[in-house]
Order: sequence, then C-alpha cells, then structure tokens
Amino acid sequence: MKYRTAMISDLPEVAKLYVDGFKHQLHTIFGRHIPEKIFIDFLYRVRKLEKNGFIVACENGKIIGFTIMSVNPFKLYAKIFLLSFFPSVYSLISGRYSGICFHKALKSFLDFVKFSQKSSFADKKYKNAGQVITMVVCESMRGRGIGGNLLHRGLDYLKKSKNTVKLEVRQDNFPAVHLYKKNGFVEIGIVHSKVGCSLIMVKHL
Repeated sequence: MKYRTAMISDLPEVAKLYVDGFKHQLHTIFGRHIPEKIFIDFLYRVRKLEKNGFIVACENGKIIGFTIMSVNPFKLYAKIFLLSFFPSVYSLISGRYSGICFHKALKSFLDFVKFSQKSSFADKKYKNAGQVITMVVCESMRGRGIGGNLLHRGLDYLKKSKNTVKLEVRQDNFPAVHLYKKNGFVEIGIVHSKVGCSLIMVKHL
C-alpha cells in the first residue's frame, strides 16, 4: 500500500471514487445523471490550491482511497469559486457538462452555500480550524485500515499550521462516525440539508 499526494493523472479515478462514495447524496442533487467531469474539474482546482492536503492511497497502481484536507476551507472554497465560475458557465454552455442544466447547477451551488453557512454558524468558535473536506475509500477495500491511515496523514499535514481540525459527516454514516470518534473527534453540533443530517465534529491536534 502506498500513500502520496495526488497527481493530475489520478483525478479521473478519484472523481469516480467520489461519485461512488456519495452516490445517494449526488443523486438527490443531480438526478440520475451524475457528470464526473464536474468533479474532475473541481479536484483539479483543489489539487492546484492545496496539493499537499490532497492524499491518495494506491495499491498495484490503482487509486483505492483519498482524502482532502484544507488549512483554510473558507479561503479554499472562495478561490475555487473565483477560478471556476466563468469556466463552469462555459462548460455548461458548450456541453462539457451534458445532462446538467444551468438552473440545476446554480441551485445545487446555492444549496451548498446554505449548508456551509449553517455549518459555519453552528461551529463559529472553530472558524479558524483546518478541515477534513472529504474522505472516501473504495467499498471493496474498506475494513483494512486505509481510512485511518489517510486520516492520520492528513492530520499530520494540518498540524504543521493548525491546532484544531473540524469536519462534517453524515449522521447515518456509522463506520465514518466511528472512525472519527476512535481518532479523537468529538461532536459539537448538527446541521440539516436536503440530503440528510450531518454531525459537526472537532479534534484538537
């Protein structure tokens, strides 16, 4: 098993993992057709802005898990929005994101903004904390400690400049909640969205 920072060539595999890992939530947002190219473009910008916080797990040359950590999540999202807005509009118009209408894409973005605002309000005491943006492990490879290893490597990256880290995790994602609690995260709040309830958890590094 090898752990390293993500390369551009990894992004299609990582995007597929992300879609597979969050399929239920993404179906709620996008409907039956989930355009992986949107996530490839998003991940490309994440890697550009926070390369060392974008960590993948590989086995036999295949990406089987990844995590994204951010030292400053607000700044990260703001930069992604600025970098993505006009290219995303062009991609929608040109058909790169076929199957997604502009209205639906805009609504999904506004829903995300509302969720972020709720989350920020619920945990404003930790507004300067680093954040576990996301973590996914291939379903067939779960239970082998890969998630824990990715988490430890991501936290090692954050602790160089942060003393607190936060995350949001679906309340009904019991394996993930168990993993985070096992590694010292504690629940401080809950936030509701159209795809369900998420726990807000923090850990002091």
